[in-house]
Order: sequence, then structure tokens, then C-alpha cells
Amino acid sequence: MAAERAYALGVALATRFGRGGDADDADEELQAFRAAVALSAADGQEAEGRYRDGLGSAYLDQWRLTRDPALLSSALAEYGQALDSGPGVRESLQTRINVGDALISRFGLSGDPQDLADALGHLRAAADGLAR
Repeated sequence: MAAERAYALGVALATRFGRGGDADDADEELQAFRAAVALSAADGQEAEGRYRDGLGSAYLDQWRLTRDPALLSSALAEYGQALDSGPGVRESLQTRINVGDALISRFGLSGDPQDLADALGHLRAAADGLAR
């Protein structure tokens, strides 16, 4: 229950950050999603995919503020764990879209064509899943 409340707070803060761009909101968002993952693990449960997806998105928001490439790596690691945790179909489609977004951002920094190819693969998989 506490993990779900922390997750809901993270979602609200992410929405507010998306609209206003306030760094404090992004910082609190990151803390809330970290708490959701930690609380879920503390309850003896593996963190739900959506909590990891939320944490990945919080890292991506932090990257948007700082342009620190390590934050993209953290986002991609969380998204990978979200996909590995076997989330529901809807959640995995959103996570694939988020992975694509993070990889496109990393491609913009590195110019590595593999990042772009991988991004397109995730976005195509999401599009194929949405069409069903």
C-alpha cells in the first residue's frame, strides 16, 4: 500500500514537472519513485514493472534538466528491469515507448547508430502492440 502511494505521488509530480518544468518537482518525483521501488522490495515483493518504469521516467526527467549522460543509463537500466519483470501488456507498451525516447536522446548525444536502431525496434514493437 505504501509503495502504491509513493508511486501515485511520483505520477503527480511527473505531471506537474511536465507542465511547469520546475526542478524541485523533478527531484521530488525521483524520490517518490525510488521510494515506491524500495517499499515494494521491502515488502518482500519484487518491484512492479510500473514502479521501475516510473523510476526510469524520473531519471529521464532529471536528464532533461541536467543533460548528464549517466542519467540516461540509469533510465535505461530501470526500463530494462521493468520489461524483465513481466509487466502487463499495456505497461510493457508504454515502457517500450519510454525506452525508445531514452535511446533517441542518447543517440542525440553519441550519434551511435545502434541507439537509433534499438530505439526504432522498441517503438515498432510498441506500435505493433497498440494496433492489436
